[in-house]
Amino acid sequence: MNSSSKDIVSFQSSSKKRTIRLKMFDYFLNVPHGTPLIDQLEEVAFIMGRSLVTKVARSKFYFIVQYKIGSRSISIFGQNKMSCIDQCELEMVYMLQKLCKFV
Repeated sequence: MNSSSKDIVSFQSSSKKRTIRLKMFDYFLNVPHGTPLIDQLEEVAFIMGRSLVTKVARSKFYFIVQYKIGSRSISIFGQNKMSCIDQCELEMVYMLQKLCKFV
């Protein structure tokens, strides 16, 4: 593969990333108020062409909640399962909003 072929491939991938980020930005701009965070995460995962992976584990003293979309992941530790899930969803949405420069 010569350098011009590499340039074309990198341009196509950067163009694709830009398109995905624009679609994500547009989604966050137009998401209806009150839409549950889990629904937002599923929609953004679909836009990115990835699946949303959720893991909840319990150790002896605390819960571990992890949300993952592609290579992006968030883990939260705590004693209350539902508050860990809520916090993890919130952090994941915020991270994705930063990724597409929405915030």
